[in-house]
Amino acid sequence: MASSSYIEADLENIYNMLDRLYNSVGIILGRVLSSLSEWREVHIDDSATMVELMASSIEDEATLFIARYQPLGPELIDSKAAIKVSYDLFRIARYAREIAHLISSVRIDKIDEAIAESAQAIEEMFKLGYKAFRDLNPELLPRVEELEKVCDEAYHKSLKILAESESVDKRDAITALTARHLERIADHIVYIAKLSRRRSK
Repeated sequence: MASSSYIEADLENIYNMLDRLYNSVGIILGRVLSSLSEWREVHIDDSATMVELMASSIEDEATLFIARYQPLGPELIDSKAAIKVSYDLFRIARYAREIAHLISSVRIDKIDEAIAESAQAIEEMFKLGYKAFRDLNPELLPRVEELEKVCDEAYHKSLKILAESESVDKRDAITALTARHLERIADHIVYIAKLSRRRSK
């Protein structure tokens, strides 16, 4: 039977990798969100590719951890949670990259105010969501979910504008696409934050 110190050390290593992934995704997300207000090009493809490799490595390490130690209780819950969060962080980076590609491909004068509000909400909720997960602090979840509603409302507003228009305006179409990507980013942050309750069940 493996020593508990080895199990703890290997699990800590996985979570250190997860922290590095979070920091890398945070840099990508921050750059994209800051570029939105001016609809300014930002190049993050290389960083997004690196994030994909990091997420894959975490999944491999966590899977190997489960196979090696066959843990029960908190260690099994935490190793499975690491896999889930690495995927969510990877998806956040992918949606951020899609926004960056939109900015590079289409020029518009300025973004809708609701998009700017969504970007601000995501900047806050990204930090809170991961903190809730890492600190096992579900008390932060209500604030994360409150911020998510800002993104949901912006997306629904953009769809309503399209539905009520007789012809599709380029700016409205781009706004809807951007709002959709931001809404999906917000969803993945909520998924991360909800894992703060993983040991209470």
